[in-house]
Amino acid sequence: MEYLVIVFFFGLATAIIGKGKGSSFWIWFLVGAVLPLLGLVAVILYRVEKDEPERQCPNCHKELKLYVQVCPRCGTDLYLPDPGGVRHPGVRLRDPVTLRSNSVAREACATEFPERASPSLLPSRAYRSQALTIALAKPTP
Repeated sequence: MEYLVIVFFFGLATAIIGKGKGSSFWIWFLVGAVLPLLGLVAVILYRVEKDEPERQCPNCHKELKLYVQVCPRCGTDLYLPDPGGVRHPGVRLRDPVTLRSNSVAREACATEFPERASPSLLPSRAYRSQALTIALAKPTP
């Protein structure tokens, strides 16, 4: 009898923590009841679903996690979205002054180290191909 009480409370604690992280209450309850101590450790180490980046399905506009490859509502194959179309629910925005100074630093870093820069900071493809054409057209001494 005492074992059933211990199993119930381990299952309940595991389920509450799992629900708080955005997962199913009942699945974590079963995991915590079947594997009392191991289930509790597993749910503590489990990732937080609420902080996962999200995007919209281009067809039905359902909010989906970024790692979802096929929309469960309409069946559309999903590819990596434009970075501007990704929403980060766990990230708080900072004040505009900090954001502006960080963008200036990123642009300066992009000009010095273009291999480490994000694609949005690099020159456009047309500009790069034009610069390459000019560089190839120059006669070498």
